[in-house]
Amino acid sequence: MKIKQPGEPPDDGFYALPRGMVLEVLARNYVSITREREFEERYRLELEDKLFVFSLPPVVPIRMVLRLAAAFNIRPDEFYLPDNSRLH
Repeated sequence: MKIKQPGEPPDDGFYALPRGMVLEVLARNYVSITREREFEERYRLELEDKLFVFSLPPVVPIRMVLRLAAAFNIRPDEFYLPDNSRLH
């Protein structure tokens, strides 16, 4: 994984993913997903002893996808596999 260097331009959105696709991959990896009632874009994500609350926009940037992958020990490329294309 490439680490952003100081002064490097921001993510151009090329690898951003639809929220539905990200949630589908998380669910396939046994992450429990609960939508928080108070905030439309906030999701409670749980797996065993890990609990996170993320605000997931309709289009999830690559940095957030990588954070989610690391938090739940999911290979980042699972979010970009060809069988996910039906979820776009």
